[in-house]
This record gives sequence, structure tokens and C-alpha cells, in this order.
Amino acid sequence: MKAEDWIKVEDRLPEDGQMCLIITKPTAFCYKARWNERNGVFYVDNTQLGYYKSALSDWMPIVL
Repeated sequence: MKAEDWIKVEDRLPEDGQMCLIITKPTAFCYKARWNERNGVFYVDNTQLGYYKSALSDWMPIVL
């Protein structure tokens, strides 16, 4: 994982339903989450926790 692999939330968002890593701001916590375009929320995997894109700085696709 390199710094240039991260995508700024304001530049581009993942496809609907895509699993990715997200970085919160200002605390810089990293979570595995799924983007829900309809709600405009990244939902943290296996939880009810969700983050609006305004609460995030960057994301990175998870390649399986």
C-alpha cells in the first residue's frame, strides 16, 4: 500500500456497493467499509457505523 494508492473523497467516490478502506478526518482512523451511493454513506463492515463522505479524507479500493 503506497500513499499514491489513496483517492481523495472530493476527487472521486467508489462504485455503489464497492468495498474499500476509508480514512476518517481529523483522527485518521482506518476502516474497511462499503459505499452506499443511495444514502451517501460509507458503512463500516460488520457494524451499524456509517460515515458521510464529509467525515472522510481518502479511500482505497480493496482488490480481492
